[in-house]
Amino acid sequence: MAGLDGKGRSNFIGMLCQLRIRDNTHVTQQDPVRLTTDVAKTIQMVSDALLLVDRTIPVSLQPLRGCADCIAARSKSLAVAASQLEAYAGQSNGDITTLSTALASMAESCCVMVEAVSQAVFLLGLQTKDCQEGIPALLDPYPFVRGRLAVDLALDVLVRPVTADSSPVDHQSALGISAVVATQLEAVQDACIASLERSPPGWVKAQIAACNRAVSGTVTAFVQCTKNYVEEPTEGKLQCLKAFATPVLNSFEALELFAASDKDFAGRPPYMNNAARVLVKSLRSAALSSVSSCALLLKALKDCLTEPHSPLPKEKMTRYSLSLEDSLASLGTAVSAILKARNLLAKPIVPLEQILKTETELVDDDEEEDED
Repeated sequence: MAGLDGKGRSNFIGMLCQLRIRDNTHVTQQDPVRLTTDVAKTIQMVSDALLLVDRTIPVSLQPLRGCADCIAARSKSLAVAASQLEAYAGQSNGDITTLSTALASMAESCCVMVEAVSQAVFLLGLQTKDCQEGIPALLDPYPFVRGRLAVDLALDVLVRPVTADSSPVDHQSALGISAVVATQLEAVQDACIASLERSPPGWVKAQIAACNRAVSGTVTAFVQCTKNYVEEPTEGKLQCLKAFATPVLNSFEALELFAASDKDFAGRPPYMNNAARVLVKSLRSAALSSVSSCALLLKALKDCLTEPHSPLPKEKMTRYSLSLEDSLASLGTAVSAILKARNLLAKPIVPLEQILKTETELVDDDEEEDED
């Protein structure tokens, strides 16, 4: 499951921001350029992982109406965050807490909005007349891609502390990093367990089980090092913590590569008729345009931070903020068009919790027929 599950798995930027705005000392020493870069990486990740591919399994258990409500709410949050960033850029000495909060809101809102768009696209293949259900992928790459990026950004704090003066990582920061890693581990474990249920007996099933044990073991060792460092924050224990951070990141990277290593893992997306494809094209185009506007806005913000006396980046931020508003309006229009397509959404809704089970049974039946 993704950010729509309510477990905060797509809010890792917000969790890392808490390290940056925890107290006044860290607020004044915080490096806003680095945080802006992290947010840009996050929205690019979710766009590439969800908007440029046809999913074969649901992102969450959200129904179509729930996706529409989520998109509307997150669109408002994105617009507010963009306005706050634009206002910050126009100040000579802005509040870093405001900047961190706005950036965290943009990152999470963009992730969850795109997840809802991807879920809505998937549901059109289930609820649209004359469409056909697909075959679920053995491995869902999205939790692994998201987990690798979140862990990478979190563990990078150990190498390059979040403060501009590179002060040592304190115990609160270590706990925050560990919380991000543990949250992503939970998401990866859920994805592995779901994959095991879909996988037939053989090397793939055995490999997934082994990967699950491997990533769990490395994270367990890292968390124990974190506890030791928190109890007694010595330089030696900090070096131990950094040493165990490397296998954690390597295990997440290996999972991501494994999920993309074989085309047979991919499954088959639901078949959509032409009317459904038109709705999907409008929805995806508006979402991609919104993400692109956010990316351009963040690039202009970085220019503002590095060139505070130049008027050009501020002008670009205003232009990109207006572009984001237009894109979000188009997204809302696309969602409304889907909800109004009563004659199109005529197929009975298939309960999402039964999709994987039903499709797996169909695959098993096909294999039995082939054996006969």
